[in-house]
Formats: sequence, structure tokens, C-alpha cells
Amino acid sequence: MRAIHDPATPATCRPPRARWARRLAGAATVLALAVGGLAQTPSAAPQARVEPAGAFSIVVLPDTQGMVDDVNETTLLTMIQWILAEQASRRIAFVTHVGDVVEHGWLADEWARAAAALRLLDGRIPYSVAMGNHDYRGTGAFGSDTSAFRTFFGPAPRDGDPTTLAWSPNGLSHLQRFEAGGATYLHLSVEFEGGPVGDPDGALAWAKAVLTAHPDEPTILTTHAYLWDEPGAEGLFPPHARQGILRDEDGVRFAGHDGQQLYEALVAPFPQVFLVLCGHFHEAEGGGDGAFHRVTATPAGATVLEMLSDFQDYPRGGNGFLRIVTVVPGGGAAGLDRLEVETFSPLLQLDQRGPAYRFTVDLTLPRAPSTAR
Repeated sequence: MRAIHDPATPATCRPPRARWARRLAGAATVLALAVGGLAQTPSAAPQARVEPAGAFSIVVLPDTQGMVDDVNETTLLTMIQWILAEQASRRIAFVTHVGDVVEHGWLADEWARAAAALRLLDGRIPYSVAMGNHDYRGTGAFGSDTSAFRTFFGPAPRDGDPTTLAWSPNGLSHLQRFEAGGATYLHLSVEFEGGPVGDPDGALAWAKAVLTAHPDEPTILTTHAYLWDEPGAEGLFPPHARQGILRDEDGVRFAGHDGQQLYEALVAPFPQVFLVLCGHFHEAEGGGDGAFHRVTATPAGATVLEMLSDFQDYPRGGNGFLRIVTVVPGGGAAGLDRLEVETFSPLLQLDQRGPAYRFTVDLTLPRAPSTAR
């Protein structure tokens, strides 16, 4: 496949992996995906459902870069159309994109294709789009142009959105509030690697101030890079996997944070954070690639579900798989709240089974003031 290169792209960045694979299968192809070392074929699509009283769903869109770099690819549009069709029955209250909207941040047609699908949600379902490393003009280059992201998904096009409360100074991170199940929730989107730790003008400092100012509202955090799924080393992504670079008078250097630093800054100290969502990494190879989660007990006394979703190594840029997180207040064991996670493809109409794809977590949700009048 012909490589596309932009001079602004740093040579130090890791090239996309297994991108050729998605060219080899059509929409009707059903793959056997390995889960935990065992081959498992996705089951038939789930029956239509009506959520329990007080429950609602959040849809997580994985990296879509492989879905928009082909002018003939309609996978992302199919996913968005399914979300809109299922909004009422699943009580979908929010949609969050984990970043890497496009493959080539300098190609306007990729941004236009992504926006044509994602902005169908405007005025219908609150949504967020995180800034990924491929969304810079130079992949992962902090000093490169970010105007394309801001033009399509930044402050200007979202002006007037009633859910948006604040933007970071550079327009790459933002805070939203949405209502669901009779309560209010915050969603915080933080740009890829967020700049150097300790930078008072960086994304981490801005996000930390936001969380400090909103201690009593249950919060979902979405960022592009956070978890790492390399077999035997799963967890927060390590320092050697950082890809955010900065070109300045000192030369080229890595300037972003790693997973542990983000956890220590934005998750561990803040008990209102109960769900962390991310993409970017797909280290496991084969089935299970890009599907990892862990449940963490933080020093602040919270239980947090942290989940990686990046299916770009599957055919057609991800075979249309997305995550559905259903929040069921009081639906867990012993009166706890429950998060139910499904992985479903509107493209293939397949519900992916297995412990990496379908699971539940019982925890105590932070409580915000009721929105009932």
C-alpha cells in the first residue's frame, strides 16, 4: 500500500501496525477473534432491550483513523446511525470518542468524512471527541498544527452546546455536564499525553483544576493514551511508550506524560472519577488486541473502571466495534451500583463475547444532586 507522508510528521513516531489487514475482508466477513488465547466467534446481535428504571448508557467510540482514510469506507457512519436508532431503547445519554479521529492529520478530506458522521449527533445526543496523536498535523508532534481538530471539533463548532462548560486554553481539552438517570454527570476530555507533568499551562494542570472545582459530581475521564495491553505487562502505559514529542531549541524530545503520571494527577486524588476511557494502544496482537480493562481501588477510596478500546487492527479499521457502558444505579450485588460493558458491531450486527469484551463491575457511584424538580 502506498505510504502517505507529510514533511511535518516526525521520523521518530512509530508507524501504524497491521493497517493492511483491513483491506483483506469485506463487510460480510465474520472473523474468529482470539480471546484469552482461545478462538471465539462473535455471537448473533443482541435482542432489543429496554434498560431498567434509572439506568442509562454511554457509547465509547474507539480510534476511527482506519475508518476515514478511505473515501469508500462507511463504517463510522453506520456506527453513528446505529447509536441514533438505539438512543431511546438503550437510553444513550452520552457518546465519547477516545481520539485518533483521522489517520493523517493534515488531510482535510479525512476530517470532513469524520465530521459528516460524528456531527449527526449534534443537538441529539451529547458527545465528546478527544484529541489523539494522529490528530496533530505531525503525528504526536506537540508543536505542530492542531487547527483541523479545532475547526471540526473544538470550541467554535461546539459554541452554543448546552453541555459544554469549559475548554482548556489551547482548545484541545474540554469539560461537559450531562443529565442521565435523574442525576448530573461530568465528562472530562483530556488531550493526548497532555504535555509535560508540572507545566502550569499544560493539559494536566488545567484538568486537575477542573476536578478540584467539581468535587461532588460523578465524573468520566476520556483521554487517548492511558492503558497498555501488552501480554504480561498490562496496566498503565510505561514511559518508554510515550510518543508525544516537542521540537524546540533543545532539539527533539519526548514531552508528554505516561500512564502512571496521568493516574497520579487525575485519577488517584479524585474520588468523583469512576470511569476512565482510552484508546491508542493495540499491543496484544490477534484476538483481544486493543481490548483491556482493569478495576482500580484508588487512595481516595474510589473504585474505578479503566478501559482501553482500540480495534484498528481488525478489518475495515475496526469492523465497526464499539463499547456500550450501561450504568445501573443500585443494580449490583449487595445494593452496589453496576457498570455493564458490551462490545458490539453495528456493521456486522455481532455482539462480541469473552471476558475482554463483555463484563460487569460493581462499585459505588459518586452521587450528584438530583436533577428532579
